Amino acid sequence: GTAQGFVAFEPAREYADSSGMSPHLLITDIHIDGASPVSADSWAVQKVTHGRIVGVQHITVPPRTKTLAIKLALLTYANPREVVYSYLLDGYNDEWQYVDGDNRTVTLAHVPPGKYQLHLCADDSKGNRFAMPYPVVITVLAPWYRTWWAGLIFITLLAVAGWFVWDYIR
Repeated sequence: GTAQGFVAFEPAREYADSSGMSPHLLITDIHIDGASPVSADSWAVQKVTHGRIVGVQHITVPPRTKTLAIKLALLTYANPREVVYSYLLDGYNDEWQYVDGDNRTVTLAHVPPGKYQLHLCADDSKGNRFAMPYPVVITVLAPWYRTWWAGLIFITLLAVAGWFVWDYIR
């Protein structure tokens, strides 16, 4: 009750009346090798997600990362444990992978350096499919020794060493 009277509602009727509204699928947290950038500081969040977790459209993963875990939530009150989440990482796996409503975590392990698109969907207890309206771009950074500038330095050092050897032999 409230100071102005009694408040009551029936969740089943409210859900049935809101059939025109679709629940939203959101990313609620990101863990890199078990640690969340949210628990670190704002600089870590900016570096990984370019500023925010909810509504993130691009994730940058540091080199030598073993696991990337992405927590999901379908904003619905109708049997949230019966929601089945699915994901497809273009360029890494060719088939949709499924995660149950109790876990709600997409776990990507040992993803090689490169740029990927993560497509996310959720199926509610009534069989309705809700897709994230955009793919999440995931960029896995290469270690420093596998970058183009490191290759350029290695080639330059090799050329200089070759020149010294050639000059010494002559």
